[in-house]
Amino acid sequence: MRLMGQLEHGLYIDDCDHIHPDVINQYHIREQAAADEQGWEDEEIAAHLEQDQESNFHHTAVRVPRRIDPFKDAPDSFSVFEETLQHVQNEGHMPIGYGLHPDEWETDEYPSFEHIQSGWHAHKELRIALPDMIWRP
Repeated sequence: MRLMGQLEHGLYIDDCDHIHPDVINQYHIREQAAADEQGWEDEEIAAHLEQDQESNFHHTAVRVPRRIDPFKDAPDSFSVFEETLQHVQNEGHMPIGYGLHPDEWETDEYPSFEHIQSGWHAHKELRIALPDMIWRP
């Protein structure tokens, strides 16, 4: 009976299933009559969210280094670089130390993910997916 109902009417997927009910209640906008004077505008929601999340940012902006062209003073060097890069790519060369060679793997298979240390003093670990079709030539 349930399967027939799903076939006839479709399947409801709750987008908020993984969100705590208190968060939903805090930010959820209920439909209100047009005459309701306390209805929220989109700008008010954005300002409210910004104010709630402002305490999460304690740093000053990081200075971005200037973009420097290493081939600016020697244009011939750029063509040599391009030719060398093309040659290395055509040869199928894979550098050692980046986890691309089978002898660098912990198991007999290419790893499907890797942990990267991040945060202050590298206390936090990020699990990074390494799809074979993207990361491995």
